[in-house]
Amino acid sequence: MKSLLNPSVRAAQKQMVSGFLFPPAKWTNQPVRLYHGTLLVHAENILAGGVQVRLGRQNTDFGRGFYTTTVERQAQSWAHHAATRVPGRVAAVVSFDVDRDAFATL
Repeated sequence: MKSLLNPSVRAAQKQMVSGFLFPPAKWTNQPVRLYHGTLLVHAENILAGGVQVRLGRQNTDFGRGFYTTTVERQAQSWAHHAATRVPGRVAAVVSFDVDRDAFATL
């Protein structure tokens, strides 16, 4: 039976079968943006003096550390959660643009 699809559609179908409809984009090694949800008072300290891992709470999911996410909304949610635990506190999100090569050395 003769195919009714034109050659470009058949080529796209062939690529789709191999797992890609279009070839993946070339890696450009651009910085990755990370977000940290916290309280405003802590955000001001981070901006003034940098990240101080030793100040993190010890009994957290993965132990003491400085937690970040690539999802801004997730950081906003955590900041809101932290702010509602203590009356009068203000939620804040700090963003970092991190060089991927430098990040890989951690």
